[in-house]
Amino acid sequence: MHLWPDILLGFWLLLFSVILQRTGTPADIVCLGTIAALGFATRVDFAALPLFGAVYWIAQGADPVTVSAGVIGPTVAVAALLSVVNGRRHGIWAPDTTVLFNLRVAATELRHPQASTGALMRMTVKSHADRLGSRGPDTAAGAPLAPPCRRARLVPGLWFRRLITLTGQETFVRHTLIQMSAAGYAPIASRLVAQLIDTNLRLWFPVLCGAFVLYGRQMPAATVALVAVMIALQSLVQTRSRYRMAVLPVIAANVAAAAWGDGLAAANAQDIVMSGIVMALLICVPPRPEADAVP
Repeated sequence: MHLWPDILLGFWLLLFSVILQRTGTPADIVCLGTIAALGFATRVDFAALPLFGAVYWIAQGADPVTVSAGVIGPTVAVAALLSVVNGRRHGIWAPDTTVLFNLRVAATELRHPQASTGALMRMTVKSHADRLGSRGPDTAAGAPLAPPCRRARLVPGLWFRRLITLTGQETFVRHTLIQMSAAGYAPIASRLVAQLIDTNLRLWFPVLCGAFVLYGRQMPAATVALVAVMIALQSLVQTRSRYRMAVLPVIAANVAAAAWGDGLAAANAQDIVMSGIVMALLICVPPRPEADAVP
């Protein structure tokens, strides 16, 4: 399990949001295109970055040809290079295979909508291994796919659950990294301290998202739109809550800047109500568990 891509992506996204506020000079275009390409090289989901940057600057009046070449061009070049490298090394002429894997996970999720994230991953891997080994039908996926009409009805609910898993209560850290009830961890003497630690781990991101909504009108519109697009995209293609780390730096930095500036004095009743609704939704709706058995 590699956690460094999430941290690195958070850094790229923060830099991207800062440069996006600039005027779109040739130097800005080169910087934005380079950062977008580095984000794509780290994880292919970030192919949305150059598209977002190009559309935003063109909407601001920049030259479409220059912006498209400077912002999207580097990502296209990186995609071509990765395709050649993967083709020569592994016989897979594509920049990455995670998109295909995530599509397989989505198919498994349609069969087992209540399964934990870990179970979905295991069933998907076993299913693919069975097919590669020509050992008959898709045994790991288990239940057959529902009829198309039912699948269409399931998709919005599954996407919403992914969205809640990404932005709601923390699951990856609590269920995988530091299960307090797991063997190997010294028990915390004070039950109150243990509950405070668990509550902090569980609720920190929903509270941060609520603060982002509360101070949203005080932030650059492009930054708010960028965060919304990346969260929507991540919840479409990913199933783990740890991918929230990619948007954490830009959310935290903008919340801190807004709070340090006008803060609550600039918030109106609508901001407060919307923030409360978002926090209540993210805290009260249960996310998909990371593991099969969690405390």
